[in-house]
Amino acid sequence: MERERRFEERLKLYPKDAKYLKELAQNLDLPNKSLNRLYAVMGEQELIYYLKQAEYENFLGNSPFRINLHTHTSASDGVIDPKDFLDSVLSYMQKNDILKMIVAVTDHDILDALPIILNQLITKPENYHDIRLVLGCELSTAYTDNDASCPIDFELLYYGLNPFDKTLQELLSSLRENRLKALPHILEDLQLQYPNAHFDLTELKKGRANLSKGLGCNLPYDFYSYAKGKINDPSKDNELHNYLFNIGGPNAQDKSLKTLNLVTDLLEAYRKKAKTGFLSVAHPGRINFDQKLTDEFIWNTKAGGQDPGRALLSELLRFVHSNGVQGLEIYYGNYNKPLNTAFNNVRFSNHLHGETEQWMQSILQFADDYEMIKTGGNDTHGTDFGPRK
Repeated sequence: MERERRFEERLKLYPKDAKYLKELAQNLDLPNKSLNRLYAVMGEQELIYYLKQAEYENFLGNSPFRINLHTHTSASDGVIDPKDFLDSVLSYMQKNDILKMIVAVTDHDILDALPIILNQLITKPENYHDIRLVLGCELSTAYTDNDASCPIDFELLYYGLNPFDKTLQELLSSLRENRLKALPHILEDLQLQYPNAHFDLTELKKGRANLSKGLGCNLPYDFYSYAKGKINDPSKDNELHNYLFNIGGPNAQDKSLKTLNLVTDLLEAYRKKAKTGFLSVAHPGRINFDQKLTDEFIWNTKAGGQDPGRALLSELLRFVHSNGVQGLEIYYGNYNKPLNTAFNNVRFSNHLHGETEQWMQSILQFADDYEMIKTGGNDTHGTDFGPRK
């Protein structure tokens, strides 16, 4: 059959991917003669090949060949059950006249959905021949610097991973367990600091999927939002912010509360242990520096004619690039309106109307200057795999 012939050609063209697929097959108890049941799975080499050719239309436009490398299932904070994921992608493709689609599953700090999806795939591979599936994860991490008053939290997208890798599974499981163990202790500390407020762990977790599962995404923000509402005293906001955003970082008073996965540790583990895949910075335009820079750094950079946020963002990006991160998520379909407008202004017309446009321009320029792989996705949490409308 034509599909089998193309599959054999891919194995020869991308030898690293061939080895990767064989490892997946072994973990799935697939015999070598049935390796083509993993036809839909796309490895690192092939993905990079397509990304280097891809254009805006493939990510955020109306091309019949689409790419969405940023999606979530109910294993983290999405709504799609993993067993329904592939069929949901097919349904979206049919409704939008999409002929082919590369889609990555990138749940926050957890791999549980991937074996379920793979088993669904190998049961009826012929149903999904128009989908190319990338196995991934969105890793919560944080950057520390002398110019930052607290860790700068952000995320890395890991593409082409092996979800059966015990080292990776144990790392993510340990991080989730540490965060869950930390939650009641953080509430106890807050209760001592603010005795007139009433904090409740069940109430904290309610409606906050990431917190209830021990995922790092938005942890300090969710905690801060909850505690701020309970304390209800604006004069306490700054001290509360500094306390919660330093938990798990080098300035934390209690070193047992391990809520952060520092990027230095993460990248060291990746360089030593990772056998497959590559990393990309998730939605760099959304990295938040508000209330996280020292006053000295702010005034010094302003005095030097620079924007403090852009200066530290460049520092962060240079650091991760020098430590093996190859990609930047340039094409992102879930920006709020100001960021989306700024991206389009810079991308299409180069009209710089203010700080937001200059922020986006610095990211795009960094990707070009450092020859980063330009990745993209829509941060899908529901069933619509296209960009925000």
